[in-house]
Amino acid sequence: MDRREAIQKASLILGYAITGPTLAGVLSGCKATPEAGFTPVFFSNEQGVLIEALAEIIIPKTGTPGAREAGVPQFIDTLIANVYTQEQKDKFINDLVVFDTGAKGSTGNSFIQCTPEEQVQYFEAHHTKALKEATEGGPTGW
Repeated sequence: MDRREAIQKASLILGYAITGPTLAGVLSGCKATPEAGFTPVFFSNEQGVLIEALAEIIIPKTGTPGAREAGVPQFIDTLIANVYTQEQKDKFINDLVVFDTGAKGSTGNSFIQCTPEEQVQYFEAHHTKALKEATEGGPTGW
């Protein structure tokens, strides 16, 4: 389903409650391409590249924009910079370091230096492990 079809169906469901100005506001927030360049506010450049790679694995480009094109890494960076407490920020960064260190241990390279296939393979293995730990009451986080 594309964006236009989704909006049409949402309008039908809402009984045409979406007015012109409201719809214009929604559409103005839907940009397929973020503004030029991603300069992290919170993350270091390397961490920003790691966040981009992870986001793109989760939301890959298909017939629709992927995470990079949709501005997901910038959103994550802004969210953490402006909403997270210092303790949450520290934990997030620590978890990124643990994730990247695990990639180095598994592949011999940092996550961003891995091939796309290695990245997906490591991500999936790590995700499976994290889900198992979460359901068994083990350690949480990355």
